[in-house]
Amino acid sequence: MLCDRCASLVPMIRSLLVMLIFCAAVQAGVLDDWRPLELQATTPEARASVAREMVKAARHARTDIDKLALAQRAYELGAQQPQGHRWAAKALDLIQRGDPAKRIWCLEQLRDMYADAARRHRREPKYTAALGDALVQLTEQRLLNIDSAIEAGNIDSHKAVSELEQAAGDAQLAMSTFKRASTLAKAESRRLQRREPNRSNDMLALAGVLEDQASDSRKLQREVGKRKHMWNRMVAAQERFTKANGNATRDQAEQLALIYVTDFDRPELIPADVHDRLSETIKRHIADACRPVEDLSADQASRLAKWYDQLARKADPKSRPEMLLRTRLYYKKAQLAGDEVARIMLVRVDQDLARNDLPIATAKRKAQELAARLRFLFGKRPVEIAKLPDTTNTSPDVVNPATEIASATQPAAKAASTSGGRFARPVVTCGQCGRKFFPGWGKTAKQCSRCQSGHRNIFDFRSDDPSDPSD
Repeated sequence: MLCDRCASLVPMIRSLLVMLIFCAAVQAGVLDDWRPLELQATTPEARASVAREMVKAARHARTDIDKLALAQRAYELGAQQPQGHRWAAKALDLIQRGDPAKRIWCLEQLRDMYADAARRHRREPKYTAALGDALVQLTEQRLLNIDSAIEAGNIDSHKAVSELEQAAGDAQLAMSTFKRASTLAKAESRRLQRREPNRSNDMLALAGVLEDQASDSRKLQREVGKRKHMWNRMVAAQERFTKANGNATRDQAEQLALIYVTDFDRPELIPADVHDRLSETIKRHIADACRPVEDLSADQASRLAKWYDQLARKADPKSRPEMLLRTRLYYKKAQLAGDEVARIMLVRVDQDLARNDLPIATAKRKAQELAARLRFLFGKRPVEIAKLPDTTNTSPDVVNPATEIASATQPAAKAASTSGGRFARPVVTCGQCGRKFFPGWGKTAKQCSRCQSGHRNIFDFRSDDPSDPSD
């Protein structure tokens, strides 16, 4: 006999099975029409031709299920031989646009195809450069997936560490790949110097671009390393808190809570069981930090600025700039309310930011973005932390709309779609490559930064055969 709860699930399970059977039948039906062509395609060129026709059919498929089924089969056919890699890549593009959850998998398959092309064309820099580009995008997508999980409030520390391990390997390989591509471009430039000086100059310019990309990959590698360090600290603190088995001390709770505050700059994500064990003073600071800056009184802003200033001095060097930006933002709020001490402290904070590679112009811009983020997160929705105290002592100060803070805290653009979750940030889809990206707090964009800077869509695989027909 089934329990009442299990019995109530039976109709839902039956419906799900019927849906799966229906989807499988639909996919089988749309692919059955292609079986004769696949059987006749006995050469690499013929299989590539069938893959090309499947990609074209997928673009005009009547349903998303048909599109994904055709694209998947087109990839499987095209990936079998170099002649079909171009169409396999286009099929992967259709898959990642139709099912964003598969983007990592699609990028991994694309990486493998570019790696194969780079091995077959050892002296040509274009495939090696494309391999580096695929590795960079794979690294960035792994980071984006982790960010999306954080935005949704789903922090799985062990999964994040595992994902970052893979991202670190991809970033390191991207850097060495771009260096190798630059070396190949220089060698090609020397070879063409006498016969084709114009092409030689182009290759030399390409070598410079590839060196810049190697440098960018090194920065990306450092960013991944910083995140690994943060998540490892999080794992260690969580394990200490969990081992206490409900008897965690206030110090253990504070250590874990401050990782959310300093390393991640996300105090709103502190778990309720951790928050309950904190002191009333820290609870008050967290409550204030989870409000738009223009909603704070001068006293609240000054109190927060002092707290974040103290945290910045004790924080891990990798997290110190974020704490100093918070300090600057709150001191600026207090200064606008006429606090003379805040004005003096701002000078010292700007000097600290400069020592942390954030000159005044950059610090101001990032502080404005921070203010926009706080308004987006907390301006129109309640903070979902248990028992946050009300710390409002006086009515919020009125800020001139022309001031630095007010100009930065306008609502996020309505055109941006959100990624979902409790504290979702605006995420838009690039109109050129289909990649989902974060345009920045209070900003709008139709293309990701890669496409804006002239990078081609890496799913546009360069064919080995110049006579290969275009799509």
